[in-house]
Amino acid sequence: AYINKTSGSSGHPFIFAKDHFCHAMSWAVFIDRYRWYGLDMNRDLQARFYGIPLDKKGYWKERLKDRLGKRYRFPVFDLSEEKLQEFLGHFKRKPFVYLNGYTSSIVLFGKFLKEKGIVLKAVCPTLKLCIVTSEMLFEEDEKLLETVLGVPVVNEYGASEVGLIAFRNSESEFLMNHDDLFVEVVDEQGKQVSNGESGRIVITSLFNRAHPMIRYEIGDMGVLAEESTSSRPILSKLIGRTN
Repeated sequence: AYINKTSGSSGHPFIFAKDHFCHAMSWAVFIDRYRWYGLDMNRDLQARFYGIPLDKKGYWKERLKDRLGKRYRFPVFDLSEEKLQEFLGHFKRKPFVYLNGYTSSIVLFGKFLKEKGIVLKAVCPTLKLCIVTSEMLFEEDEKLLETVLGVPVVNEYGASEVGLIAFRNSESEFLMNHDDLFVEVVDEQGKQVSNGESGRIVITSLFNRAHPMIRYEIGDMGVLAEESTSSRPILSKLIGRTN
């Protein structure tokens, strides 16, 4: 089994397991969705705005994984102006194809670019796309990023313990992942709410035999679109954490 833990954004990291087939399925879904935008996760260089272990062994392990996974990581613990200037230098030198990472960190980098009067695609012409994840993407932040990055911005909703939950397509629909997950929006009694009504998001992972997650409450609130169906579930609104 593959064993990992969550980021601990809710207070404490949650240690979980996935059998190898389930873990492979999770990655297959990401690969498929990225292909919607012409991205090849095995070939295209990713600018990754994420955390990184602070201990020496963990740090270099992640750096090695990033190298093998066609990623260059920008650790988000230090986002001072000096550090952001250093980030910009990497974009001038490396042929990044897309950005991926925490919404707030990429937005902060975007505000830095706006202050400097820089459009990132002008200094990194290979750039095609920006994918934000893990945190809410607000409309004003999306407009800012599209202006200062010079590329489209795509919203991704996922969690390490279950994988990809929803991904925005080219028609701006936030399509739920029903390839390897069964996602429900329920009321306080655990009953599914009607389309258009707000409720708690609960997730069943369909392939995880190592650590079954059945109606797992992720801690988020959401609304299914009126036109949503079981074969084409669409998330019209992600409200965010309940606490």
